[in-house]
Amino acid sequence: MINLLPEQEKKALAMEGEWRKILICLIFVTIFLVFFSSILFFIKSYVSGQERVVEEVLSEKEKEFKGSGFQNFKKIIEEANQNLSKIKKLFQEQILIASFFEKISTLTPTEISFTNVSFQKVIKEISEKSENGEKKQMIFAEVHIIGKAQEREHLFLFKKNLETDKSFKEAKFALSSWMLPTDITFFLDLVYEP
Repeated sequence: MINLLPEQEKKALAMEGEWRKILICLIFVTIFLVFFSSILFFIKSYVSGQERVVEEVLSEKEKEFKGSGFQNFKKIIEEANQNLSKIKKLFQEQILIASFFEKISTLTPTEISFTNVSFQKVIKEISEKSENGEKKQMIFAEVHIIGKAQEREHLFLFKKNLETDKSFKEAKFALSSWMLPTDITFFLDLVYEP
């Protein structure tokens, strides 16, 4: 085909074709950017909506936990823990009265009988501290015994037996316990350390 247009118009037409190509590319880029930005907007809207839903669910769950049911449950657990710690402490501090009677019965002659036994547990704090920083405690029992002995020699043997056992300390008989030679009613105060 023969092109009869002057050279200047040929360049103008070529330039116009180039501008059209650039314009078409710009239109496509603009459409792509609008489409891409609308997709990003919809994704942002969806994520924001989901975030609000999650926040609402979390606030409802938080209200449930702060509600009276959870608080009551928490209070019950705290009271149970306090009771368990008290029981543990009591168990650690207890002096088994059975072990006392077992030990004293082995030391008591058969001619001596007890008519009254008073057993008082005592907890005394010691100035030094234990490994975990708590104050050490000394646990012992003050025991008051009233009893009958057939003869003074049996009572003396009982006193010697108590003095030989390290669990019994400060065994003190009342002076009136030693006055009669037979049919003695004695009064004994001692400290029992298990």
